[in-house]
Amino acid sequence: MLDRENNYTILDLTASSAEGFKFQAMPLLYWEIILFSKENGFNSFDLGGYDREAGEGEKTYNVNKFKERFGGQIVEQPIYSTNRKYVFLRGLLKRMRFMRKWYRKWD
Repeated sequence: MLDRENNYTILDLTASSAEGFKFQAMPLLYWEIILFSKENGFNSFDLGGYDREAGEGEKTYNVNKFKERFGGQIVEQPIYSTNRKYVFLRGLLKRMRFMRKWYRKWD
């Protein structure tokens, strides 16, 4: 998505194939989009979320490592919602993370 109003680009693509893993297609795809964005005057490219609490062995930890390979900086972007379900679910997810860490101690 090209957001000309806010002058940034984001790739809203989360799936990959075994073929893509084999040829490391995603890093090339992201790099080409970053170059395209720069050539067209965009000042930033959004790689999406970053989990500061991700631990080694978790999927989000590996996602973070992938994103870190491109350099750049992590920017906090607050999420505002008036939907009470969203607020409830975010709180529940935080508690589940705590429970997962607690559960691992017993392994």
